[in-house]
Amino acid sequence: MSHRCQEVISLKVIDSHCPGCSILCGLHIIEDGDEIDIDFQKYCPINSGKLCKFGIDLPAIYKNCVETCMVDGELVCKDECISAASRALKSWSSRSKGKNGLVLCLGDATNEELLSLKDFANALGMKCSSGLGHFVGNITNVPLFHDFTGFDIIENSKNIILISLDPYYQYPLVARKLQMAKERGSCISSIGPEGSHLETICENIDLCRPNEVLKRLRELSQHVDRFSLFITQLGIYADPSIVAEINNICSRTSSRVKYLKDYANSEASLAMGFDNYGKSIDEIVSEMESGVITALILVESPLFDTYLDNDRFMKACEKLDTLVVIQSSMPKNLPSNAVLVPLEAFYRRKGTLINVCGRFISMGGDLEGTPDVLRKIMAGLSSAPIGSFLDLTKRSREAYDSWSANNIGYEIVSVPEHNALEGENIHLYVTNPYLLRGMGHQLVKRVGDRLYPEMLKKERYVVKQRVADGVVLSYQRDRRFKGIMGLYE
Repeated sequence: MSHRCQEVISLKVIDSHCPGCSILCGLHIIEDGDEIDIDFQKYCPINSGKLCKFGIDLPAIYKNCVETCMVDGELVCKDECISAASRALKSWSSRSKGKNGLVLCLGDATNEELLSLKDFANALGMKCSSGLGHFVGNITNVPLFHDFTGFDIIENSKNIILISLDPYYQYPLVARKLQMAKERGSCISSIGPEGSHLETICENIDLCRPNEVLKRLRELSQHVDRFSLFITQLGIYADPSIVAEINNICSRTSSRVKYLKDYANSEASLAMGFDNYGKSIDEIVSEMESGVITALILVESPLFDTYLDNDRFMKACEKLDTLVVIQSSMPKNLPSNAVLVPLEAFYRRKGTLINVCGRFISMGGDLEGTPDVLRKIMAGLSSAPIGSFLDLTKRSREAYDSWSANNIGYEIVSVPEHNALEGENIHLYVTNPYLLRGMGHQLVKRVGDRLYPEMLKKERYVVKQRVADGVVLSYQRDRRFKGIMGLYE
């Protein structure tokens, strides 16, 4: 009697968190050979198993991993790539005496990775930036972090004010909480260029151009109810003057504000004291162009493909003496002078994270990621080595405990000068996690008149919607809008 062998299916399931934004929704990553799939983590207290489009599309994102090493446009083996990075940084350090160098990581890294980058920068005399330095540098004593541990405050708030935010496109989990608040009788208002998707939840929509938001916010400040809740975005293109103004309103009215952040571990980059440069992305690019910054280590920050002026960022990078790119996703474009060092996909890395509600959470991977890469680079630099991963985790926990115990109140602060965007400038204020990672998504870019013809060359469809005067919505995915092109006037 012959026995028929059953086919053996070997699956690896990793408990993980979506890197789409700093909400960090829980999910399961399933590896089936070379195939990657996701499953819903229904017991996760953050999202109860629900995912937005970014989370659903993670398999496609994780398949776009860096599998090759490059040095000056040439394919090399990993050992040669690491050696090239060490040589380049050693040569730069001897010439510059450790000055004018920057480590830039926008936040898609674990706490341990951020601390290892901080140690690496200190060893070379470099500064660190998370892209949020213009808040750290311009606004002191403003609580940019969490002051509550969940989103229940949204459901239970009687008066909610959205500032330059369309949660349906940007943060769908927040949109669901707002719908629940609406059902409970909350009054929800909005100020900003968004309008078409907020009509179902907002009683009042003050539709205005991005450069008019601060003025409308100041007019509103005289009539804000006590104990209101503000919700807005704190990202690399956000306006410090609006952040400071909201803070001052909260101080006067005993209200609160929730700052939503675009990148996975942006909250930790602030909590770990990672950003000590105090400059915005635009200021950093300007300093690269002028030669103030001569060396850049770019970690999990695909700005070649996602900066609002990609060509400008590319040319600025090509002016650098030394450029080391440590990244898990394969860039569409890469400067010719770059040393590209592969990094494991986000879900495969172990370590801890802090989400936008202040939760200290763990990843389910088994690889160190950036600390391992930095140790290999430092072996050729004769510098103090990066500590053990256990030490990095211990330090991150200590930093978290110190940060979470430091409850900064809403005290009146000076409002930085408001740099209004006029005429030909890009409207920088409205972004979303999809755009910032180069993903095809309905809301892609908003541009002014000068860049509109250029956008038509890049994007397939453009549609007029109920948006603020002079703003263009660009669509990539929805074929219903094919052939409809025009500037909103």
